[in-house]
Amino acid sequence: HDHLSMAFRRVSVYAIPGQVRQVLDPEDPAARVMVQANGSCYQMVPVVEGEEIGVGVSKELQSVEECYGRHAVIMLSSGRFAACLFDEAGKLTQHKTIRKYVCRAKQGGAQAAFDQQGKRAKSAGSNLRREGWKQLQEESQSWSLTACADPPLAMAVPLNNSTVGSLKIPVPSYDRAAVRPGIVHLGVGGFHRAHQAYYTDAVLSRGGDDLQWGICGVGLTKFDEAMRDTMKKQDNMYTLVSRGATTEAMVIGSHCEYLYAPEQPEEVLQRLSSPDTKVVTLTVTEKGYCLDLDTGALDKGLEAVQKDLATLKAGGAGLLTAPGFLVGAALRRRAEKAAGVAILSCDNVQGNGEKTESAVLEMAELAGGEELKKYVHDNFTFPNSMVDRITPATTQAVKDLVKSDFGIEDLWPVAGEDFIQWVIEDKFPAGRPAWDQVLGGTCMFVEDVMPYELMKLRLLNGSHQAIGYTGVMSGYRLVHDAMADPSLLKFITSYMDCTTGAVPGPAGIDLEAYKVKLRQRFSNAAVADQLLRLCEDGRNRMKVACLPCLADLKPETARPFAAVVAAWILYLTAAADNKGAEFKMSPEPALGEFQAQAQQAVEDPDAGVGPLLEAAFPGSSELLATVELPATCAKLLTQMKAGKVAEVCAGVCGA
Repeated sequence: HDHLSMAFRRVSVYAIPGQVRQVLDPEDPAARVMVQANGSCYQMVPVVEGEEIGVGVSKELQSVEECYGRHAVIMLSSGRFAACLFDEAGKLTQHKTIRKYVCRAKQGGAQAAFDQQGKRAKSAGSNLRREGWKQLQEESQSWSLTACADPPLAMAVPLNNSTVGSLKIPVPSYDRAAVRPGIVHLGVGGFHRAHQAYYTDAVLSRGGDDLQWGICGVGLTKFDEAMRDTMKKQDNMYTLVSRGATTEAMVIGSHCEYLYAPEQPEEVLQRLSSPDTKVVTLTVTEKGYCLDLDTGALDKGLEAVQKDLATLKAGGAGLLTAPGFLVGAALRRRAEKAAGVAILSCDNVQGNGEKTESAVLEMAELAGGEELKKYVHDNFTFPNSMVDRITPATTQAVKDLVKSDFGIEDLWPVAGEDFIQWVIEDKFPAGRPAWDQVLGGTCMFVEDVMPYELMKLRLLNGSHQAIGYTGVMSGYRLVHDAMADPSLLKFITSYMDCTTGAVPGPAGIDLEAYKVKLRQRFSNAAVADQLLRLCEDGRNRMKVACLPCLADLKPETARPFAAVVAAWILYLTAAADNKGAEFKMSPEPALGEFQAQAQQAVEDPDAGVGPLLEAAFPGSSELLATVELPATCAKLLTQMKAGKVAEVCAGVCGA
């Protein structure tokens, strides 16, 4: 017993028949047996020769951690139960005999629960007392044992500096202790960790002078507290899973520091104004730039903006917004005569660099007058960029995958598709990381990002809107499932083909091949992207990705756009899809501005679609009328109300 250790894989049940004698050397890592019950493999367990382990089944312990992590409950041949604690290498470090333990087991198809004496036993059909316990022991003798020379990964270990060297996946090859923070990133979320931090990790792997490009992550809101805690526990590392034809994982170590702005505003300002900081990057979502989405100007009515202006004028540090911290850093860099920096937005926003510059310059002028505004203009650059990698939110399934397949107890891994791209305007006054020299040249520095940006916004993001509403209303919840529907695949292909007329082809890009690749990416089942994720904030996303295309289209090529709008209207007002399955609508922040009109449009499409479009997209009536979109949309909405959204969408193709 003192030498017993266990190594778990996908353990939902574990059981060992009595008198296991196949194992000769408990210290030999290959000396393990595979337990099989009813044809299902449950686990690999090293045991001591001759140790009779009765039946110990742990399907429903008090917590999942008891069977997946470093704890286990086993039953010995004596009938006693032992609570065990194992170290990160799988060696038993502590054990304590416990008098009674309730466990569960399959017995005749029923779930049976009983204590070690077989008393107070319960099951779905009958009370199992001592006889039931004896029967279960006898049945366990028929369970087959298969020798295994190649045991799976050891039990999952927590990710930190002390364990990373023992992992069986790629880990940072560079000396993380030698990395210096030359980049400050505001807003450490899933996309940043799957994209920019991934590129930066590859740069750091080059060693030498490239070690100056470590990342200091900054959480700006109270919602970033969980990320702060995770990064602290894991020494600023996490697991990145790439999903394509195969699923691969690696540990990313490019973050060398994490600051939580609500509690460490002074430290954030010090890092932003440090001479070592040469690039500041952001993923704060479009709202994080504090701009009025209709005018493009700084939204001075926001409470956070008003508080930041007061703090800046008072020379304080307790700032709240990204523009506020950037202006605060400008004040300090000017006072310390530090060199300029590049402020690089990595958000999926058209003209992201220009929008960042607009917000920062206006806040600088309001806080410090024309002189501070001029300083920012002369010393800071704001490159535009185009970013691309489909990165769904981290789910429990992703955490379970990392634990079971790679042996890592990661509190917040991130998973993305195996495609990645980055195009950046080359404006970096203090130097930049060699992102373009890693990951197969998938990052490009160019003079003008706009053609690449329009290609991605109109073909990828626009198609996401198209498959989002039509897919949900057709009864699907995952993108790849919707793409497997022949009618929806036909529709998305037509949507992309019609959109191509509004896409200025970037140099060196084959648009036909790009569209084929997009459809392959959308069909990637391993990514398991959620359709409802694509439906969030639909009005603003369509306003950016879909409507501008209409200026370059004709009524016949605008029909797929009308189908998207019709499906969106139906989605806004429905509680269930065409198959009767209920769904919870994703957040639509502007819904209050046009909710009543949306309901009227569904009740009477011919009379209601026009007013709805004017309320949702003010000032666009002339553009919409030019391609006859209101009338076409009303006709398609009437058809969709009768069901079979996918078939209606397919019908617009080639019509």
